Amino acid sequence: MFVAINCAALTESLLETELFGHERGAFTGAIQAKVGLLQAASGGTLLLDEVGEMAPALQAKLLRAIETQTVMPVGGVRPVAIDVRFLAATHRNLLAQVESRDFRRDLYYRLAGFALEIPPLRERKHQIAKLASHLLGAASKTPPPLTAAATAKLLAHDWPGNVRELRNVLERALVIGRGKEDRRRPAPLRHPGRAGHGATEPRRRARPHPRRARGLRRQPDPRREPARHLAHDAGAEDPAAQHPAAAQGALDARTRSAPRSRSACDCA
Repeated sequence: MFVAINCAALTESLLETELFGHERGAFTGAIQAKVGLLQAASGGTLLLDEVGEMAPALQAKLLRAIETQTVMPVGGVRPVAIDVRFLAATHRNLLAQVESRDFRRDLYYRLAGFALEIPPLRERKHQIAKLASHLLGAASKTPPPLTAAATAKLLAHDWPGNVRELRNVLERALVIGRGKEDRRRPAPLRHPGRAGHGATEPRRRARPHPRRARGLRRQPDPRREPARHLAHDAGAEDPAAQHPAAAQGALDARTRSAPRSRSACDCA
């Protein structure tokens, strides 16, 4: 049996629970017992990916499990025997972490029974062509052959992302290459809310509501403001409005002849 866990993807407490398990009631929310991965991988192999990210307290507990081949679940009182082969992987320099005391020296030498260092892709460019052919075959049922120009471009790159970056570049090239071979324009995307309209179609501006077009401000009632409206009419229509005294006389005459509303009487 092969079990793998990424030590960098979990918090310290959650990683401890995943590795060693816990008993019922060991902490809030532990409504039932859980078997840890160390116990689940008994008789097989456990891969500790990114082991350099493990917290120092958890490193000491893992060291004891490797030395004694027993695990103590969280909240447990009896150790459980296991038989596990350990594999560890990391992108960090563990020897430098040992010198800076970020990684336990005894755990490092316990894990480094047989060390295998994989150099970065930029240091083994002679393997890029074979790796590219393998990745193309895994990504497509009919992979295209690598041309000399494409191989030269692959060899000229430093590949800081290593094999993951190479895989992404090749998969993107496959997608773009299919479009060029088909010589067909892709179908327009459909708008999820409107059937039959493409996503690139310019959106039409909605007509404003009639009330909004006219404005929501209420027009003043001429009956409530007779003096102001009559003054405007007198100034616009009466030739005598050019003289201030004549305009005032016309205004008084029209005001006396205008019908008085209830609000005007109350105000008077």
